[in-house]
Amino acid sequence: MASTEHRSSARAERVTTIEAIEATALAMIDEEGLDGLSFRKLAQKLGVGTMSLYRYVATKDELLDRVAVLACKGVLPVDHDDKQWDELLPDMMRRLDRALLLHPRVAPLIIGRVAPLATLNPFREIMIAALRGAGFPIERAAMITSALVAYVSGNVMLESGVRTNDVSSDAPEFDAARFPSLNEAKRYYDGLSVDEAQRTRFELGLRLLLIGIRAELTG
Repeated sequence: MASTEHRSSARAERVTTIEAIEATALAMIDEEGLDGLSFRKLAQKLGVGTMSLYRYVATKDELLDRVAVLACKGVLPVDHDDKQWDELLPDMMRRLDRALLLHPRVAPLIIGRVAPLATLNPFREIMIAALRGAGFPIERAAMITSALVAYVSGNVMLESGVRTNDVSSDAPEFDAARFPSLNEAKRYYDGLSVDEAQRTRFELGLRLLLIGIRAELTG
């Protein structure tokens, strides 16, 4: 009897906070993808009954929202008031990019939403305020923020596809006679690792965006 009570108590102690559920769900998605997460599997992982999870989250959609919020932790800069917009914005874009790429299978939950994730509101607020402080009107500051986040989102979708083996990272073969420039570009990319190519592309695109923003501000 005592042994049974001990096992029951241990089972109850295995999940006492929503944080434990969120962290376990995030780890499961990282390992198996979104299709690999179910309340039944999550309960088994935590060592509890499936119905006990509903004390903490009412639906799978609510759980996925919580997982998305957890994956976004760390994207806010701590010293943003001390930076100029052209230093702050690239730093924030890199933070968002890194956060999403740490959990590539979770990225679609964050960047594929119809309604923006509320946990990113402070992130967007800092960006818009920095652009307004630089001299952009509110409508332009908001649009530039949206464009920058869209750039990161597209990059993450491409890179996460490679990292989760959803797309091939191999450069295609080209007919050298018909496509001499593409063939030369392929030789360049063949000399880079996948990570080098991805980081070089991301940083180049980010730099070009900032050049364009600066030109609009001073033009």
